[in-house]
Parts: sequence; structure tokens; C-alpha cells
Amino acid sequence: MGAHAGRCLRLAAGALAAVFAPAGALLAGLFAFPLWSWRRLEAARAHLDQELRQLRATLPESSTATTLPAEIRRLGFEQRIAWVQAAQRTMAELDAGRKEALAFISHDLRAPLAGAVAELENATLSDPQLLLPPLRRALSMAQAFLSLARAESFDPGQLKELELGAVLHQAADEMFALARQGQRRIVRQLPEQPLWVKGDFELLERCAINLLDNALRHAPALTLISIGLDQPREEEVRFWVENDGPTLPADEKDKLFKRFSRGGHGATRAARTGLGLFFVRTVAERHGGTAGVECAAGKVRFWVSMPGGEVSAPEAWQ
Repeated sequence: MGAHAGRCLRLAAGALAAVFAPAGALLAGLFAFPLWSWRRLEAARAHLDQELRQLRATLPESSTATTLPAEIRRLGFEQRIAWVQAAQRTMAELDAGRKEALAFISHDLRAPLAGAVAELENATLSDPQLLLPPLRRALSMAQAFLSLARAESFDPGQLKELELGAVLHQAADEMFALARQGQRRIVRQLPEQPLWVKGDFELLERCAINLLDNALRHAPALTLISIGLDQPREEEVRFWVENDGPTLPADEKDKLFKRFSRGGHGATRAARTGLGLFFVRTVAERHGGTAGVECAAGKVRFWVSMPGGEVSAPEAWQ
């Protein structure tokens, strides 16, 4: 309704008020109310659109995001309110993640460094080797934190063709000495034929290493740890790490892949960063896949599923 139409309504209402007073005054109010209500709604809509644009510029990409102002204008009021509510939930999750990161840095990362500093300040320090465990733990935590930051900021558009079996072989080689030190052995169940996927070599290798490290921490001594690769469906590949272990409760399964979640007890739990399996899930999602865990027949299997199998080998490899 334009300004001209609004003036006409007011003039008509005034004329009726003059002729049919005092009933005309009531009628004039009834004519004026739609115009007043419409202006209030237009002001609210303009304010809401501005808030939506600011939220879109602030929030990371998500499935609920509306990307263009034209699309915002086509939304109804209920849809806009739902979008704002979804944005509020996203911002709450981001804030929770920020608080968890600050707690991790201020406590978990600070504790081993403070212990090493205390040892150095101790004039009676007799064995420098006492500094190695806390410093290695701090270094491991810092590396895990930086690796996760890279995985979370990774652009899926940078994926390249690679042979997944080679990635898993290299991860197994990397963990061979640690497995032998813990009286365990890594068995490879990897196909001889190459299996090509689009991925990031470094991220996928660290993902497999994290799964092997998780198995080494929890598998009983003198047992085998298997790393395997198969293709459950034509356009899907899945690699996994399996070890002996008890069945995990359903509620614990849900928590394992969350940020700063730590399984185990005692010293094993304290030595972990709580980022290993969350990193695995993040890498899987950046590759368009998922991560999970299965328990059956006394075995625990952590797996990563991702698109693949249909990618042909680059010419340099043929």
C-alpha cells in the first residue's frame, strides 16, 4: 500500500467522522488500524532482513544458511524466524566450542608445561629424562590441536586423486615401532589392487594413525590389531581398524567422536587429548563421508566411509 493510498484512507475516514460523529470517529480508527499495523510489520520485516544478512555474513556455511538477499526476501515470517533460531543454535555451539578450546589450552596443555618448568626450576634436578614425558605430552596435544584446526578449515575443493591403500600402508608403517613396543602386532588386510579416491593424503594418513593409536591404547597386550580396506558398495570405500575389546555401551559410542571426549580410565585417559576421534570424524566429513564404531564377537572396529572406487588412476600412475 503506497503513501497516496494511505492519504486517501485518512481523508475518507475524516469525512465520515465529520458526517457521522461520534460513530465516525470509531470508523476512522478502524480504517487507520490496517495502515498502522502494516507499517509496523514492514518495519519489523526490514529489521529482521537486516539481522538475517548480518547473521549470514557472520556464521560459517551450513545447510540452514540462506546465501542471497533475494532468497531472504522470498522467505515468510515463520521461515525467517526459524532461520534466526537455527543461527542462534549454531552460535551457541560455536561459543561452546570456544569455551572448550580455552579450557583445553588453559588446563590440559598448560599442566605438562608447568610441570616441566617446575622441574627446571628445581635446583636438585638429577635426571633430565624426567622432563621428556610432560614435554612430549604437551607437544602431542599441540600437534593434535593444530591438525584438527587444519582439518576443520580444509576446503573439500582441494581434494586430489590418490591411492587409498598406499595411505593406509604408510600409516601402518608409522605405527609399527609403537605397536611392537606395546607387545602388539599390526596386521594389514589391504587389497592388492589399487583403490582410488579423491582425498587429502596428509589428513587421511593422520586419520588412520589416530585409529591405530586408539587401538594400541585399548587393545590387550599380545593381541593383533587389524587395519583393512573394503568396498561395501560400488561408489563407497571404507577403511577400518579392529582390535579385541569389550562391547561399548550405546551412550559411550555417541560420545567417542565428540570434541575433547576421552574414553578409558586412569593414566590412559589422562594421557589423551580428547581430539583423536573427533579429528577422524572431521576428516571423514570433509571427504563427504562418515565415521563410526561397531562391536561384535569380542571385537571393536572403528571405521571411516567415504565416496570412492570410481576414480581412475592418473596417467602418471598407469
